[in-house]
Amino acid sequence: MSKLLLTTALLLAFLPNSHADEVDKAIDSAIKLTGLDKLIEHVPDFAQSSLDQGKGAIDPKVWNALSNEIPNSYNQKDVSRDLVRYLKENNDPKMLDAYVAFLKSDQIKRFAAKEGGSNMVPQKFRQYVDSRPQDFHQSKRSLLISRLDDATRSSEFSLDIQTAFFRTIFQAVNPFLDPDMRLKDGELNGMSDEVRNSLLKSTKDMTLFSYSFAYQEFSDKEIEEYVQAYEKKEHKWAVRFLGNGMMYAIDQAGKRMEKSLSGKQFSDEMIGNNPHPHSKINH
Repeated sequence: MSKLLLTTALLLAFLPNSHADEVDKAIDSAIKLTGLDKLIEHVPDFAQSSLDQGKGAIDPKVWNALSNEIPNSYNQKDVSRDLVRYLKENNDPKMLDAYVAFLKSDQIKRFAAKEGGSNMVPQKFRQYVDSRPQDFHQSKRSLLISRLDDATRSSEFSLDIQTAFFRTIFQAVNPFLDPDMRLKDGELNGMSDEVRNSLLKSTKDMTLFSYSFAYQEFSDKEIEEYVQAYEKKEHKWAVRFLGNGMMYAIDQAGKRMEKSLSGKQFSDEMIGNNPHPHSKINH
């Protein structure tokens, strides 16, 4: 090897990888701008809530062991790491860069400023919902919001999240249920579909009314332009890409929990006095 080639190889080896840095920055920005970082903070609470829904069917010793394991398996650090890993391995930098630029645009900031927080006063929101005409679902505004929901996958993502927690928690619980209550291969997917379908209408209605309430001051033309922006190929790709990453991270958390509890035997001493030792959610 010539000195020139050797020098070049050494320089390349020690120079910072600017492309990798740019990818990391884009992924970090996408996570923060979409609020996935905030969602990750509550992952242990959502997992606990899913476990609590089946508390009556689970032996107290088993329930307590599962509850104590949730902060370890669904911890924020590991969930965040798994999300980032999935995004890095499946990224299309050009598409993600376009989406991040969109998330930073004045257009999306105007709409995002009206969502949540102080603008969503429960009493005013309820009054708004109750005052909608019976044919509201067929109105132009409603149809625009439905298109936005389809493009952003807001309802679908909410359903994905709820069923992902149900599925991963139940996978961990299943081996410890009485034999006649255990699900066989394939039955859990069917049960997850039933849960999803049972939540579909209420979730879509909540999304429709929430967006409609938040965007009252915008004209149909402004909302149409906003919808069209989200319907761009690169933006729809990014929405699904980020959602898939979150589902992967939750699935990995469920697998950690299964592995940790596999083959364990539970004694009466494992039953704690505090029924919710770590949950922040009010059940």
